[in-house]
Amino acid sequence: MLRDHTSREAHGIRFAERIIALLKNGPPFVLYTIRKLLVFPIVSKRQWEFTFNGRKYRYFYHTHNETWRNERTVEIPIVWAEVQKHDAKRVLEFGNVLSYYFPVHHCVVDKYDRQAGLNVDIQDLRLPKKYDLIVSISTMEHVGFNEGKYAGRYQLTPHSAEKIKRALDVLKDHLSPHGKLIITAPLGYNPELDDLLRKDRVLTGAKYLKRISRSNKWIEVCEGEIKNVEYGTPYTGARVVALCFFEQESRKDH
Repeated sequence: MLRDHTSREAHGIRFAERIIALLKNGPPFVLYTIRKLLVFPIVSKRQWEFTFNGRKYRYFYHTHNETWRNERTVEIPIVWAEVQKHDAKRVLEFGNVLSYYFPVHHCVVDKYDRQAGLNVDIQDLRLPKKYDLIVSISTMEHVGFNEGKYAGRYQLTPHSAEKIKRALDVLKDHLSPHGKLIITAPLGYNPELDDLLRKDRVLTGAKYLKRISRSNKWIEVCEGEIKNVEYGTPYTGARVVALCFFEQESRKDH
């Protein structure tokens, strides 16, 4: 019976999206209303919440990037909950993501997004202050890997491991004595980042969320349950998201 429900949800979402596709040339407020009336009720009736690290979160639905279709639906609520616990002046975001969903007042670093506060390469970041919280949502997988597409060059450059390591060092250097770093990344997108996370252990404290249905339901899984992950297969976007946590205090203990 649960399988039938999931199938009907997926069919309903596809139907709603076909309607949206037919009306894409309409005024933005019309598209937003259609999405809200057709898509949001379909995906929300049966799956309001997911559980991560012992806490319940609400799936996040937003018209920007159509979060009901991809990993943003779980990344955003987890990271935003942490951001809200801190003074905005003590928060740094690498990769401009949250500002597309919320009014933000923290510092945002993004080399390519002109709406960010600082347009600099992460390797060159040298800020005079330290931060209690640094977050990065689905950005690290692009570092040194396919940055060219953001500059108008669409070739891949699969030699990102060293640049990712340097980027992580830069972010850690900007943490306050009790600061926390939170990074989310889709598995299967950048093989070199996958290896760094799962083999080289450049970030400890990684946890994983896995998508298990076309209606975009996610569950927390252990690393042993993750095998042969491909990005974009069989669903739109990520099938598995890694959520990595680093606390400055842990560095001093080693």
